[in-house]
Amino acid sequence: KEGETLGRSAFENCAGITKVTLPAGVTEIPDKAFSGCTALTEINVPDGVTYIGDFAFKDCVSLKKINIPEGMSYLGDSAFAGCTSLTEVVIPDIKSIGMQTFSGCTALTAATVKCKSVMSDMFNGCANLKTVILSEGVTSIEETAFKGCVALTEITLPSSVTKVSAGAFNGCTITVTVPYKS
Repeated sequence: KEGETLGRSAFENCAGITKVTLPAGVTEIPDKAFSGCTALTEINVPDGVTYIGDFAFKDCVSLKKINIPEGMSYLGDSAFAGCTSLTEVVIPDIKSIGMQTFSGCTALTAATVKCKSVMSDMFNGCANLKTVILSEGVTSIEETAFKGCVALTEITLPSSVTKVSAGAFNGCTITVTVPYKS
């Protein structure tokens, strides 16, 4: 039914879970809900989910794909950190997003960011991240957001970016294209 949630750490470290289909009434995935589910390869997050908590899918090393619905109000700290099989992600415009969200996702090769800020350590250690699309509306790239993303060799900043923090691209050999503002 509408507004249903899972309990905090509900399935944490359940190594036998391979696929999860959440019913349409679920609106929250709480902290550590599926953290450490090492065999989890697939989860379908329904459109009504507005909250994915801290460490919700951390270290789900077999997770290959994730859909993050539009209209999210919160995506937590380290929500997908250490998901070493995740290859691509689209981050919609989320009201509040935590730090280290995708840090250590070593198989990640492509990311599209539509939220206002690329938070601290968001992609830290994503060594194979090659393609990043920052949508118009992104206003800031916080410290060490792309630290250690050694495969990232070029990026175009949308004209909406007003802040790039120190160390945002630490460890990258990168060409940054900044559009001309009149």
